[in-house]
Amino acid sequence: MKKIFVYLLFVVSLFSVDLYAYTTNYYLDETIRKKVEDIQLTQKLNNAYPVYCNKLVNEAYLHHNFEPYWEDNSNASDLLSALRNSFVDGLNPDDYHLQEIEKLISQENGNDKANLDILLTDAFILYLSHLSSGKINPETIDAQWHIPEDAQNPLTFFYLADSEDIGDIVALAMPQNNSYQLLKEELAYYRTLAEKQQPEPIPSGEKIKPGMSDNRISLIRKTLNFLNDNEVVDSLLLNTYDNNLKAEIIAFQKHYGLEALGNIGAQTIEALNTPVLNRIATIEANMERLRWLPRKQSNFCIMVNIANFELQVKRDGQIVQKHKVVVGKPYRMTPVFTATMQYLVLNSTWTVPPTILKKDIIPEIRKDRQTLTRKNIKVYDNSGNLIDTSKVDWTSHDVFSYTYRQDAGATNALGAVKFMFPNSYDVYLHDTPSKELFNQTDRAFSSGCIRVQKPLELAEYLLNDADKYSLEQLNKIIATGATQTVLLKEKPQVFLLYFTSWVDEDGTVNFRKDIYNRDAALIKALKQSPTSNEN
Repeated sequence: MKKIFVYLLFVVSLFSVDLYAYTTNYYLDETIRKKVEDIQLTQKLNNAYPVYCNKLVNEAYLHHNFEPYWEDNSNASDLLSALRNSFVDGLNPDDYHLQEIEKLISQENGNDKANLDILLTDAFILYLSHLSSGKINPETIDAQWHIPEDAQNPLTFFYLADSEDIGDIVALAMPQNNSYQLLKEELAYYRTLAEKQQPEPIPSGEKIKPGMSDNRISLIRKTLNFLNDNEVVDSLLLNTYDNNLKAEIIAFQKHYGLEALGNIGAQTIEALNTPVLNRIATIEANMERLRWLPRKQSNFCIMVNIANFELQVKRDGQIVQKHKVVVGKPYRMTPVFTATMQYLVLNSTWTVPPTILKKDIIPEIRKDRQTLTRKNIKVYDNSGNLIDTSKVDWTSHDVFSYTYRQDAGATNALGAVKFMFPNSYDVYLHDTPSKELFNQTDRAFSSGCIRVQKPLELAEYLLNDADKYSLEQLNKIIATGATQTVLLKEKPQVFLLYFTSWVDEDGTVNFRKDIYNRDAALIKALKQSPTSNEN
């Protein structure tokens, strides 16, 4: 009898333990459900902590039957480490409830556990959203950014936490391209520089040319060695501008988009003096721009970096051609967008766009009646009839309703060829009669379109037909003066982009002048606290 009693007591005790565990979990689940429902009304946890992804948090817990996600301490610990390390991607760990989470992480009661679980869930979803699609909506700070949002649902990554390591999920969420990883490495490098004492600023003064002696040379050497993280030795502190220093200066100028002749003028000194913290902010801004781009891109594309005045043709991730370009003036910015190139037009006529007509052509004609003759522009009425321009009252507003068309030829603004990728901005790539502009370092001279150096070489590559469209054949077609449209068999995706920092194919970080003053607003926005990711 005694044995039976002991056995029954043992069974009851087991049942009691299971019942306690069940009621505790039930209580926790119900607590989470009630809190998540309240969050839908207030957008805050306990009416105190903001919940940035409240709709997605609700969806996540519905998917999980309102059971806690982070009861596994190792999972929570790994997530906490990931949030603490978010700064390596140029993000701010404090955006992800870090202080609140660390305060709650050691609490034991069920209510605090529910709060902790919800904050961890919101933090992880927000972090995955920032990594995969960017922290900032580009349209809110840059009216010229028109690449369609390729927003990833962060829950796609979040649900992997049931079976995958947190670190692997984080790696999967961030941009899957080499450019991002390389900039990330440079961000880490510049942060190590920021921990050191940057040399005192180099004073302005007379331009320093190779062979000259100048008291600033030793400071210039110190600055270059600082930026390259090299040791400074006495032999490098000479005040004579020798050939070794010239080679370093030319390399520096190339990577900072300066005239690379080796002369140390005001722009080079300004670039050398730029605080490391400013460079860090620039890198972080451009990492954010990379997060804005579509995760999947065509294997055959044309990338134009407006800030670098350069076009690259890429195939399977490799650069196969490079061309200098001229881009829009700061007050006629070339927009950022993507479209598919469809065809080329050889010996194209040019119909003057409304903006150029209003701001350029009509004012020129009113000053000089020979403008139309000099530029070989004909004027047509609304019925397509040629107008006798000598009888036009150019002071009348009616002149803006006419069509102005420039014939093909040597003076045509589009040159020998234009490359068409239909878009609502009336922007395309084209040749230009103003070849001398490609000799300039800063090439923001157009009214928005992209002028391309050596455009026939680009046309030859894109047409990829040695029999009909070799460079020799293209020149023969151009010589006829006849307009010819050629459809492309293989249509590249065109990206007009804006990057003021990137790592080139040689593994060297580059910085460029912010010609359209777009960086400041982005840098400021990245420093601000997050807002709801669901508006």
